[in-house]
Amino acid sequence: MDAQPPAFSPLAKAPKGTLFAAAGISGGTVTAFKPPYKNHAFAVMQGFTAPFDAALDTKSDLFVADPYAMMTLWFYPYRKHKTFIGNSGFGAVLVDSKNVVFAADTGGSGGVYEIAPPYKKVTREIDDQFTNYPSALAMDAHHVLFIVNQLGGNVAYYPSPYSRASGAVTGIAPAASAQAIAIDSKDRLFAIDGGSQVDIYPKPYGKNGSITIETGIDSAAAIFIDKKDQLFVANQAYTASGYGSVAIYKPPYSKPFAVIHGKGISDPESLTTDEQGDLFVGNLHGGAAGGFVSMFKPPYTKGYTSLTSGIS
Repeated sequence: MDAQPPAFSPLAKAPKGTLFAAAGISGGTVTAFKPPYKNHAFAVMQGFTAPFDAALDTKSDLFVADPYAMMTLWFYPYRKHKTFIGNSGFGAVLVDSKNVVFAADTGGSGGVYEIAPPYKKVTREIDDQFTNYPSALAMDAHHVLFIVNQLGGNVAYYPSPYSRASGAVTGIAPAASAQAIAIDSKDRLFAIDGGSQVDIYPKPYGKNGSITIETGIDSAAAIFIDKKDQLFVANQAYTASGYGSVAIYKPPYSKPFAVIHGKGISDPESLTTDEQGDLFVGNLHGGAAGGFVSMFKPPYTKGYTSLTSGIS
């Protein structure tokens, strides 16, 4: 931790490229790292049970969803927080460009709550024939909201103002529902279901069929698309080089141009990149305290930096 933490200011912004790592079951933490990521945590947020998802607003304040505890709002520089939603069960959170918060009532198998600033009340609840155990959220550049409904077996999509769904994608093969989704710059929907393929749905989603990627995919656990529309897929299947891999694709995604495995990859569960294209992989195992984040610089196959400070 910093010897002299910066003065608290809700109007300050985190350094560009700040990385947040959520970890732990019972006594969980969210740890913040700032560039150049020298394994020095500048903030460790505590008091969670199992932080599942987090999202930043334009002031760099952080909303953390914990399905077993209350949703909290942490003010930059992440020394102070308050309860944002007083009941548990929220497993996914998204904040749009106007700081409107969308919170998925996963544990309660309810809908998705829209809460606009100043956050005094719920603006609306998205709860219709599609919503059933909403577990993941995404939004495209046109503010269309995508909701993964695990028990509903669909990905429903809602244009602003989110009063009714335009439709839903069902039957994401080979299982009934998506585990994770991502949207690219062409508004195409990418979905994985934990199996050995990635399904791509161009607009208008499901009506034009889908494209399936199978090469390089095995027990997909996470998916991410960067600003260049490069696709990153975290695989948890055991390989000859270790537990799991990360496959990286460029359009049209026929086969990966790079596969990361071996050191730096140990049961990967989450992915993201920064403005420079550096790749961060959240690994469930392999760290001294049970998990770590590995950072790979492009072209992603020449060594890595390990981040373990504050991560368990």
